[in-house]
Amino acid sequence: MIMAYSDNLLRGLSGDDWVSDGIATAAAFQFKFEPPCLKENGCSANSICWEDNTEVVNLMLSQEKDGHYQFKAGVARLLRENIERVMRLPSFRDILSYERDPVEGNPYHGNLLVSPNSSKTQRRLLPANIAASVSDIISRV
Repeated sequence: MIMAYSDNLLRGLSGDDWVSDGIATAAAFQFKFEPPCLKENGCSANSICWEDNTEVVNLMLSQEKDGHYQFKAGVARLLRENIERVMRLPSFRDILSYERDPVEGNPYHGNLLVSPNSSKTQRRLLPANIAASVSDIISRV
């Protein structure tokens, strides 16, 4: 089955250290190789949403967890072409990918995926490269 992907993907910014001086930090894109972040194939997954329409941002900004807004620092927008540029870099070729993975209540859900075959060096460098690819941040205010 061929999946259609939007031109933009969005990453919710829930941590206090995920944005600094209006810039997304590497902390927003750390990949954990332990449950619940692991997929069945061993890949580490960071949740994203595909920006299929204008309602996706509002859905994310209104999302709550434990009675509070989940993405208190806003939402980072990334151009898919920028993620694909990172995917083609020699340092990250064959370890970074993405998927569309709808969940109940969120048909836009997907993941950025990092291969279990990635090295410690790749895992340390990749988050900063993704963060540097953020095109803009949509704040809650």
